[in-house]
Amino acid sequence: MKVCRIALIGGGIGGLTAALSLQRAGLEVAVFERAAELLEVGAGLVVSGPSMRGLDLFGVGDGIRSVAGERPKGYFELKHYATGDVIQEAHDVPGQDKAYAVHRADLQRLLVDAVLANDPDCLHLGHEFTGLTQDDDGVAITFANGNTVTADAAVGCDGVSSVVRPHLFGPEPVVYTGMVSFRGLIPADLVTASIRDENGSFYVGPDRMFILYFVRGTDYMNVVAHARQPGWEEEGWAIPADKSTLEELYGDFCDVVHEIIDAVPDANLFKWALRDRSPRERWTEGRVSLLGDAAHPMLPFLGQGGNMAMEDGTVLGRCFAAATDIDEAFARYEAARRERANGVQLMTRERAKVLLGFDDPDALPIRGGLQMTYDPATVPV
Repeated sequence: MKVCRIALIGGGIGGLTAALSLQRAGLEVAVFERAAELLEVGAGLVVSGPSMRGLDLFGVGDGIRSVAGERPKGYFELKHYATGDVIQEAHDVPGQDKAYAVHRADLQRLLVDAVLANDPDCLHLGHEFTGLTQDDDGVAITFANGNTVTADAAVGCDGVSSVVRPHLFGPEPVVYTGMVSFRGLIPADLVTASIRDENGSFYVGPDRMFILYFVRGTDYMNVVAHARQPGWEEEGWAIPADKSTLEELYGDFCDVVHEIIDAVPDANLFKWALRDRSPRERWTEGRVSLLGDAAHPMLPFLGQGGNMAMEDGTVLGRCFAAATDIDEAFARYEAARRERANGVQLMTRERAKVLLGFDDPDALPIRGGLQMTYDPATVPV
């Protein structure tokens, strides 16, 4: 393919995975990230089996395994919010790759290091996207710092509130779902024996859920709480949350949940609104396409936002390697990814209704029907 340069707008997990995959295909890649520095985000992430297969393709998988959290004995246990009784257990499935719980910052660091090892000059911080134009010769991208760059093709990897997406397809609301997420980290020295025993617990109750798992071995217990909370929709990944609000919101949950909330340091608790956009039947316009939450925003109820972005990124580079021109590359990419990614997006919406509805605890499926044998490293493109 006669392509010199691919611009990736957004240096998150999806953008960095795409960079690795495109570099592996022999292309020049430039990653443009609006943040002035890549800061540690205090949140955990479960890297699923399909994503691990892609990361193994790039030589990053072993690094993930080395920084993963201690695995729960039963993988995950679904528990009743008030009694703490186990409703269901999810165990590893024979023949399927394991999932690994990691600190998001560790995953980001491993990806950044791998990308920069291929090209030390490909990451450009402090570049906030403001617009683009394209013609038969390429794409011109402008940034708030006054810089304009050109590329043969571009991919918007800038998340659920993507500003690349409306530049391609026109104005479109980013809808507040009426749900929020709280995330926190408990350092090891504050993890009591009873909190440690909750590794892998997944409490569900009316309009709320509460999840715990270790990251960085047992250095931190990661705390995740999703709840319906209409009327609050402040945007951002690092908005401080008040523990008293969380205590009140989970007032009828069992005692150990309150012990866990109390153990989270005030500085380690954050909150953000869950937002959504409708699935798109087309992600590409000319020489520009979308990836990850910019293309198919994921609610967190299957833990697949970062995973779908990594799958997208893995497949994208393989499509460019297989294609003879940009049109063909993006057509292959959409054909290989749209059904799975859009399907999982819709599945997360249904999963939210089931988990937060809590009509019948015995009917709650802990795995949610997600196909985990998918392999982005070998799926036909």
